[in-house]
Amino acid sequence: MSEQPERGVVPTKIGPRAKGDFRTIPMSPKLFRILATLALVALCVSAGYAFRNAWVSVALAGYFVAIGVFIKLRTVRKRKRFNADYGGSLDAVRSALDLGRLREVRDEKGENNAVREVCRQVPQLTVAQAMVIVRTL
Repeated sequence: MSEQPERGVVPTKIGPRAKGDFRTIPMSPKLFRILATLALVALCVSAGYAFRNAWVSVALAGYFVAIGVFIKLRTVRKRKRFNADYGGSLDAVRSALDLGRLREVRDEKGENNAVREVCRQVPQLTVAQAMVIVRTL
């Protein structure tokens, strides 16, 4: 039986990835947002310099702000629907899901497909909540 690395730890072995082998480096959501914002600001400024026009920077910045607001509103709306339908409890969601089918999908096709299946069955869930449900199967 192969050993699974701890969550958030990058394995040092080189070779083919095993099922459930996560080679990711943990990053806080706040740090990710800061880095993404800095990257978008740099993109807007460089586009303005490239086209020698400040309006290009303003247009790109407006576009990215609109996308950010849309995503935030969508997340809040999903959270409100989830709280209204399930009372904010993941246990209530678990009881509504076909856990045997989810285990089968997770074992045969991997964790990502199982998360996708949870999101398909309960669209009010965020991906993070679906991941918690799949990992506790």
